[in-house]
Amino acid sequence: MKEHADVFDIDSFIDRCVRELELNPVVGKEAKEIMKLAADTGISSGANPIGQVSAAVYVASILTENRITQRSIAEFAGVSEATIRKRYVELAKGLGYYST
Repeated sequence: MKEHADVFDIDSFIDRCVRELELNPVVGKEAKEIMKLAADTGISSGANPIGQVSAAVYVASILTENRITQRSIAEFAGVSEATIRKRYVELAKGLGYYST
């Protein structure tokens, strides 16, 4: 059986995002932890992985005080700013970082 070559690698995407957007490496470390927590709690199920991981980078940038705009992340990831916002709210609420 042949393995699928297009499997999305979360850690590689985060590393590339941090490097190309010139973010502090602590953002990448925090984003990976956010994605692990999201997977452990079922928040990541069913969501577009690129949008979800991009939002994790955005959340991590806020938590580590290394803020980046939603637009910058959206342009890097090839998703809309609305996707970043929606996934941000899902992650932040689900993990207890955000309340309304």
